Amino acid sequence: MIYIVTSNPNKYLSASQAFKNIGIKTKRSKIDFIEPQESNIEDITKYKAEQAYKKLHHSLLAQDTGWEIPALNGFPGPFMHYINNWFTVNNWFTVNNWLSLLKNVSDKSIHMIHIVVYKDKQHFKLFKSIYKGKFLSKPSGQGSPLEQLITFRKDKLTMAICQNNNINFLDKNSEQSPWIKAAEWCEANIINS
Repeated sequence: MIYIVTSNPNKYLSASQAFKNIGIKTKRSKIDFIEPQESNIEDITKYKAEQAYKKLHHSLLAQDTGWEIPALNGFPGPFMHYINNWFTVNNWFTVNNWLSLLKNVSDKSIHMIHIVVYKDKQHFKLFKSIYKGKFLSKPSGQGSPLEQLITFRKDKLTMAICQNNNINFLDKNSEQSPWIKAAEWCEANIINS
């Protein structure tokens, strides 16, 4: 059994499915983290895994996601969660504000960096996937301003439209999920070793 450390039920569902497919049982664990003010999403995720292991003393997976807009020098990086909380209070930062930030740049790309870290007594392994998307010129769907504007799909459905309709927001040809990478590694190196 492996703990998946997350307070988000949707993230647990994605993770647990990857492990269920290969017969590894998982259990969700909610742990409050002291999140370091780092600009590197990999370092933040490693730190979360270390903190969780000190509390659980059991094999676990921790995860985090960062967002990088190349035209804005990698903004917002690992701080998207905070930005969504700060800027959506009283609709302070809207779809139009995002569009204004990108108005005078030709590169409308955005990268979602998803990190998963496996930690047990003997192993410390990082899995990373980078999904490349782009900003659209008009919002669609219900969700955060960013979710209404970005797509990772060839058909240009926004994250919001996909989430509203229970559709995977990634194309089938997208890079493999770090949850699947972690499950396959665990199967080969933990279960079958």
